[in-house]
Amino acid sequence: MAQQTDKEKAPSSLENLTCPLCLDIFDEATILTSCGHTFCRKCLKNYDLSHQDLDHMICPLCRKITKLSANRVGNLLTNVTVNGLVDNYHAECGGMNVVLEMRPKCTASKFHQESDAVSFCRTCNNYMCTDCDCSHALLTSVFEGHEIVSIQDIINGKVSIGHLSEKCCIHKQENKDVFCEDCKVHVCLKCVIVGHQHHNIKNQADFEQQLSLKVNNLVQRCAAKKTELEKNIQNVEVQRHEVYTAVQEILDDVSQAYSIKAKELEENHRNLIEQINAIKRSFDDDLSVLKSKDRQRIKTIFVVQ
Repeated sequence: MAQQTDKEKAPSSLENLTCPLCLDIFDEATILTSCGHTFCRKCLKNYDLSHQDLDHMICPLCRKITKLSANRVGNLLTNVTVNGLVDNYHAECGGMNVVLEMRPKCTASKFHQESDAVSFCRTCNNYMCTDCDCSHALLTSVFEGHEIVSIQDIINGKVSIGHLSEKCCIHKQENKDVFCEDCKVHVCLKCVIVGHQHHNIKNQADFEQQLSLKVNNLVQRCAAKKTELEKNIQNVEVQRHEVYTAVQEILDDVSQAYSIKAKELEENHRNLIEQINAIKRSFDDDLSVLKSKDRQRIKTIFVVQ
């Protein structure tokens, strides 16, 4: 019942990591600040190509408007939380790839012993390379009914990475309790004595513990790297915000200084105009007085005569 619940939850969590525009897992999740909706940055850039004449972006989901700077989509904030969840999703899906480091070699044919195994035949108790796997599929009269397990299914966790077959194919009564690291196969103790002398042999518990330690170490390293990168991203966003704030303060100061100087210049201009007009009026008055005096003298001259 619990497994069913987990399976039901998985698609929902995956849906929450899906971009509404491309319907794929978020790639550099970017948030529209006006409404909080998140999209891939590349999807928003493609969406913005057809709206270059606008100084804002209209959310494709709710139609709310987010103002854009000169750098347009490039200056929109990343959604650190969603990007972290995407990193977790990729880590969970790809973490088991560490098993590839211990991929067994083909044991079905002496001609392909150096080839990586792609499957395991439970019936033959052999790892098979691509050629041997094809032979099993084609020679139905010989291999019909054989149970084949894909190595990829083991990597993806669909099949247990423990013993794929308990019994040894050579010593039928013996269990394959140990793992030969040189040959990359599980064998029984009799096989060790007969064909794996001087090889690096590990019992099943040690082998599984070693593999578990590798997986856990990889997960821890990924988690530490993820935390470091998230911290770097947050620092970048903080610095970007500080720069934007400082630039805006400078712009405000420039605008305020311009406004003050503009008012001062306007006042000076008005005062100068008034002073010039006053001088002009005074000059006109003086000229009028001189003109009046000269006319009076002319009249006096004619009276004396």
